Amino acid sequence: MLEPQDRRHLMEALRPPAGYTLDRAIGTTFTLDLLTLLTVPLSFTMFGWEQEDGAPAADPLTLFEGLRRFSERIAVFCQAGQISVPSSSPLLLGYLENSVVEVAPRTRGHIFHPKVWVLRLVSEDGPTRYRLLVASRNLTFDRSWDTLLVLEGTVSGARPANLTNRPLERFIESLPELALRSVSPQVREAVDLMRSELPQVAFATPPGFTGLRFWPLGLSREKEWPFDGEVDRMLCVSPFATNGLLKRLPGRTGGVLVSRTEELDRLKAETIESFEEVYVLHQGAETEDIPEAETPETGPAEDDLLASGEGEVLRGLHAKLYFADSGKQGRIWTGSANATHAAFSGNVEFLVELFGERSLCGIDRILERPQNSAGFADLLQLYTPPKEPPETDDVRERLEQTADIIRRRIVETSLRAVVAELTGEPRRYSVVLEASEPVDVGTDVTVVCWPVTLGTEKAEVVESTGPVMAVFESSLEAITSFFAFEVTASESQTTFSQRFVVNAEVVGAPANRRDAVIASLLSDPGRIMRLILMLLAEGSGNEREIAIALGGAARQPKPGNGKAPSGVEVPLFEELVRALWNNPRALDRIDGMLAAVRREGGDHLIPEELGEIWPQIMKARNKIKGGRT
Repeated sequence: MLEPQDRRHLMEALRPPAGYTLDRAIGTTFTLDLLTLLTVPLSFTMFGWEQEDGAPAADPLTLFEGLRRFSERIAVFCQAGQISVPSSSPLLLGYLENSVVEVAPRTRGHIFHPKVWVLRLVSEDGPTRYRLLVASRNLTFDRSWDTLLVLEGTVSGARPANLTNRPLERFIESLPELALRSVSPQVREAVDLMRSELPQVAFATPPGFTGLRFWPLGLSREKEWPFDGEVDRMLCVSPFATNGLLKRLPGRTGGVLVSRTEELDRLKAETIESFEEVYVLHQGAETEDIPEAETPETGPAEDDLLASGEGEVLRGLHAKLYFADSGKQGRIWTGSANATHAAFSGNVEFLVELFGERSLCGIDRILERPQNSAGFADLLQLYTPPKEPPETDDVRERLEQTADIIRRRIVETSLRAVVAELTGEPRRYSVVLEASEPVDVGTDVTVVCWPVTLGTEKAEVVESTGPVMAVFESSLEAITSFFAFEVTASESQTTFSQRFVVNAEVVGAPANRRDAVIASLLSDPGRIMRLILMLLAEGSGNEREIAIALGGAARQPKPGNGKAPSGVEVPLFEELVRALWNNPRALDRIDGMLAAVRREGGDHLIPEELGEIWPQIMKARNKIKGGRT
């Protein structure tokens, strides 16, 4: 249990089992990395081959096909104002516009912080399955010490309603209510479907546990407290902690606290002394080069987490775990809630409680040191309090608070991007970013914004005088709903900058925006052939064909030669005929892709051999489809 060498990446956990495909997916996160979200659809295809660190290979064609097929089935709810600015500006981000829903808790001054995925998986010859992922990390590819709980169950209309799932149902049902603007019909449909089926799902408990409970927090005015019942002793693992919450925890006498050094340094001595043992991660377990950051909230109303500015990194511990010995029973809570006042008094969080025999999941079992492998305790070392209290930078804290106030003003107003074609300039458009009301940026603060597909060189200064925030010029394929903002607050010689992305409503954009993106990606016959080979390979059961299709990303075939990018001969006609019976949906996807290329004037890019045989292939495909109906 909690063995450091037992690691599982998010992409692996999202991948459906053999014979199943994704029907719907709802995810939640505090901070959101759009580039990470781009790769999530790869989990639901056979193209999502990972690198050693768990991140998938960054192949534009595989990303494109995954997004084209699954982006409309995915909805990710994230804290408004906590979408990070992407380091690059791929046009594929346009496929995520309807998948990203910005939300805010009902309790002002708190945050939306759960890290949950609910997947609905379907099969042609098996029951509908649900997979629940409860994590401690946000939707990023960081390498900090986190936890991931995976639960699975099948839908059975014969069994009575599962009362255990009521809190999970309530959590899913509440998500659209927290959205800052109306969700799309696809998102509403997914929420309603899951809400109706979850009562018929019995999630299997992990080995060693006998039961579970779900604990969504922050959805009602009542402050729910998951640490109920008998607690003899508690082990708390949390990267962030506050004095008040730690004092509320039962079982502190004889208990154990694990946190980050800088966080423990800020706690009162009496809080530290109330635990029998206090640990931090061993220096050797600290992780370098972590792309995601979360820092303690410095605002007066919150003491939990906010995403930091670019360049800061979270190192080491990021897991949130609570272990309790309760008589002969062991109990574990895992999920998103830090040991802070805000987490249990207004933030939206999600925890799962697991319980079983104390000998299998009690605190002594968690902290034991196995002889032949590394255990959780091997990552820890005793905490040594500092001789002097840590210094504080009052000016920086004030600037952070000022920048955060402006950020909130921006994300809480309704933004829309009004698109109009420029007169006399075909395929060039003006994009006017408007706010529902003027945003007061105050004094000693500068705000600039830009469409994420255009980059910082197109940034415009945001004025406070009217509803128009900025005006941009864009190509058709670069029109986007994602706008990056940079808020810079200054005092004396000190400045602090904060960047974030807002998902605005797009009005007046041409309906063929995605066709333009497809045409920009499939800009030569080699790329078209490679994508066709990938589509034919998936679902064929032939791993060698997939390897051929994916293996030659950098090498393009000559037009019309029917070769895979690696130079291996592929009998294209035979493969297409085989797909008529074994993989007809691949032909439908290929037909849609070729139609988009043609609509954008790309007939000359379609390989000659393919152009000659494709009408006959689709004629046969439609005849078979009609016969089956």
